[in-house]
Amino acid sequence: VYSKDPIADSLLDIADEATNFQAVQMFTTVQKFMGDLPLPTGLRSAEVALQDMLNSLLQSPAKVQLKDELYCQVIKQTTLNPSQDGLVKGLELLSILAGVFIPSPILIGHVEEHLDALPESWSPPPPASDKKKSPLRRSKGAAAGNTAEFQNVLQAWSREIKRRMDVTWHALSERTLPPPFVEMDAVRRRSPVTVPVQVSFGPFKLIKVESWTTLGEAYNMAVRAVHVEDTYNVFLYFYVNSSERCLLDDHQKVMDVLSRSEQQLGQECGFRLRP
Repeated sequence: VYSKDPIADSLLDIADEATNFQAVQMFTTVQKFMGDLPLPTGLRSAEVALQDMLNSLLQSPAKVQLKDELYCQVIKQTTLNPSQDGLVKGLELLSILAGVFIPSPILIGHVEEHLDALPESWSPPPPASDKKKSPLRRSKGAAAGNTAEFQNVLQAWSREIKRRMDVTWHALSERTLPPPFVEMDAVRRRSPVTVPVQVSFGPFKLIKVESWTTLGEAYNMAVRAVHVEDTYNVFLYFYVNSSERCLLDDHQKVMDVLSRSEQQLGQECGFRLRP
């Protein structure tokens, strides 16, 4: 159940002391992302903290345990969370995770049950007892309407998270890097990422990719977009900043390429068109 307090130990039984400590630190990052703890000043501080946490997780020898632990932590913080904003941020976090990795098979069912029950189990917090704090009272009808509207929002997030987990489950290769900023922005909008690509030395084309899209799949999209029939000696370039193009392996994930670009350049470059 949701708590504003930190945890002293991992939620799962993790015997290794260093891994347990990492799990405790992960929970702090979850609280920061969901707005329960203050963040340092700076551009995208919540997203940067999340990237750092996921990068450490993906490089950890105990990443299988930590993946399950992280899912359990977010489930905890989205259970009876009194804040609508905090709850939505928690579901946004689950959706981000679902595009990078999924929990172990034994935990997937519990995650789906939690998502299915969330809309109906949510109810607005009771009104403040101090009338001075709540001078305007809404009618029961208005309150019911707002409740139903927010439950619809929760249902939309639930469907999206389950969709993303299902596709990630069937992906042929795993993500190796944390999500780039442009991916997190797209998850927030529940939409694909639009990226500019160049087929050989032709014009730029915009294609829509998802968290699990490989460069090989993006290549096929781009070739269809420019109506190329003979693909012999045809290359796909991803435009990563104002002066570089990258020719890459078709088994890599598009989002891993963008994440690596962000890390190397030390800025939010994204797959951007030149201004």
